[in-house]
Amino acid sequence: MAAFGITRERVLAHQWVDNGPGWAVVQLAGAEEVLALEPDLSLSALMDVDLAELRTRLLESRNRIAAAAGIPLDGTWRPRPASA
Repeated sequence: MAAFGITRERVLAHQWVDNGPGWAVVQLAGAEEVLALEPDLSLSALMDVDLAELRTRLLESRNRIAAAAGIPLDGTWRPRPASA
């Protein structure tokens, strides 16, 4: 968390994920918050992570999910109120 400059209050959930290498995965409030991170990798074991590639993949994933759900990314989508 120190390397990513985030506090515990910003972490909504966390879990260990193991798909070969072990990962500590955290959930933040949204993709914009993740994309705005400016980590200090000298404080982390992630010194060989390609942040530009990670950012590209996060944006592509967000765009695919939004498109599949029919949600425009131009800010025009508004959720329907729940029916009573």
